[in-house]
Amino acid sequence: SFSITNQSDVPLRVRGSALEATANSIIITDRKGVIEWANPAFCALSGYTLEETLGRNPRDLVRSGRHSPDGYRDLWRTILAGKVWRGELINRRKDGSHYLEDQTITPVRDETGAIRHFIAIKQDITERKRGEQRMEELSRHLVVVQESARRRLSGELHDRTSPNLAAIGVNLDIISATMLEGQS
Repeated sequence: SFSITNQSDVPLRVRGSALEATANSIIITDRKGVIEWANPAFCALSGYTLEETLGRNPRDLVRSGRHSPDGYRDLWRTILAGKVWRGELINRRKDGSHYLEDQTITPVRDETGAIRHFIAIKQDITERKRGEQRMEELSRHLVVVQESARRRLSGELHDRTSPNLAAIGVNLDIISATMLEGQS
């Protein structure tokens, strides 16, 4: 049974439960990027246990090496300036496989306004991107097929219509000549 001893704890408990249960992976780091908390979705996505995650920097766990240092510098410049960073990163699971994630990193300030933590909310978008790429490929293929059909139809119309039009023209000339002879 669930009992509430202090009403002020309810919002905190609800928030904690929501963070634990959300489908998006979430990590909370200190200002230097050391992971202080991770939800089960992050552990499932990355393949690391919570014990393997805590006290580590995400770059030591999930960095794939597929992005330039400039991109990471931009990320850090943005969040250290107190702004939210949004982007897509290719990251690496514990087993070495890669995945594409959409990520939002939000700075968290203390009561004095100093940045103390960062909250990263991540979503695996690998399958969605594959689907989008497949749709683009199919769309390009459809354009090629349509253009080929247009050329074939145009050729058939030309090959069939031109001789028929020429024959009709000849017949009209004969009819016209015949009618003119009948009037004279």
